[in-house]
Amino acid sequence: MLTAVFRGHETFVIFGVLISLVVGFATYKIARSRGGANIAAPIWAAGVAAVILLTSWSTGGTAGPSTCVINRDLAEPFLGEQGLLNLAMFVPLGFVGVIATGRFLLPVCSMVLLSFGIETAQGLFPALGRACDTSDLEMNGIGVVVGALLGAALLQLWRKSRRTSSVRSKTNWVVGGSYVLIGVIALMWIKPNAMDRTQDISTASSQQTQVADRVLRQAFDGHYHLRAVDFAHGPDGTGTVTALFAGGSIEITWPGAQQATASLDPLNGQGYPVPGRPQHASTSSEARRIAISYAQVHAPWALTDSVVTTSPVGQHAERGWIVSWRRHREDVLMPMRLDIQIERTGRLSAFIMRKIADPPLPPTHVTRQNAILAARSHSPGGAQAHLQGATLLAKQSKGRWIVQWLVALETPDQDVTAYVDAYSDKVLSVSRVLKVATGHS
Repeated sequence: MLTAVFRGHETFVIFGVLISLVVGFATYKIARSRGGANIAAPIWAAGVAAVILLTSWSTGGTAGPSTCVINRDLAEPFLGEQGLLNLAMFVPLGFVGVIATGRFLLPVCSMVLLSFGIETAQGLFPALGRACDTSDLEMNGIGVVVGALLGAALLQLWRKSRRTSSVRSKTNWVVGGSYVLIGVIALMWIKPNAMDRTQDISTASSQQTQVADRVLRQAFDGHYHLRAVDFAHGPDGTGTVTALFAGGSIEITWPGAQQATASLDPLNGQGYPVPGRPQHASTSSEARRIAISYAQVHAPWALTDSVVTTSPVGQHAERGWIVSWRRHREDVLMPMRLDIQIERTGRLSAFIMRKIADPPLPPTHVTRQNAILAARSHSPGGAQAHLQGATLLAKQSKGRWIVQWLVALETPDQDVTAYVDAYSDKVLSVSRVLKVATGHS
């Protein structure tokens, strides 16, 4: 709700400030005419006017269905700047409201009603370009309560109290009736859209930051230091922790940190110098020796019973070589993985480390040929599709390890990848990638 949408619209900002000042001044004059001298009331009125103007400003939306996001993750708004700004915006309203009225529940209920009305209006009128989101209502409400508690504590300190029971009774009826009215409007005309979360990326938690710091220090012997850490949410509490540091980044699977993927920028001299190794690699053998030296210290778990291969990066190894470790058990590719890229400067510029112990696997019954036939049945080219490869691999599915055939096929128009259960020959998933036309006109 507090997205920076006013850049280039300074006229509206000035107009909004003037309206808020006018509302505050009018409230002050009315209070004076009735014998009141509480300056908090006009400040409260001006603040309410400013919030209404701020949240009703159109960002250029278009007509569409009236919807409102119901965010099931109540903790998510606390992890982002947007949620904290929404909370902070309503703290002054709760504080000044208590000072102005001498009560607690009345300003709290009134300001929560204000937020409820704003979110309903944003959901009801998509043309405003504002999203109705229960996270905003949650944080606004918490902000009001925090401000009201501060105001109540200050009033108690000043030993002040006011009693206006007749007005209170009337006001309570108005506030309660407004809740009912807005609630009925929301239920009748706004479609709820329940979501597990509203943000795919948020600031990492302290625990995730600690894990990222530990992995980074272990991978590069404390050579780099964290600058920022984010978390990209996946299904069922999983996701990816991304840590930025000077010259690169590292991504870590969450939870468990089983895989780490690092990428550095060697073009700016940010590649990692492997200790004790020469600062050049003119051949694949030299690059391999440097990679092995690094792996012996940082990934010894990948060296036992593994097959090592070296592949050039670029047609003439312009970007060095990738040294890879893979392990097979009874012709099944294990989930363990280690890839290290060594530049011609002898520096490490990237790696993928997947530290997973060889799991126990179920028996397999599907032959390579039957797996290919099953994959072809789901390929647009059928029997004419060109076979690029078929690999038997271990893969985790729904918390258990299974064995699948990974079959890669090629047609004139598409690249097709199929996963076939090695126990039942059932095709579990198929992905198709269209080829980009390169013909000349």
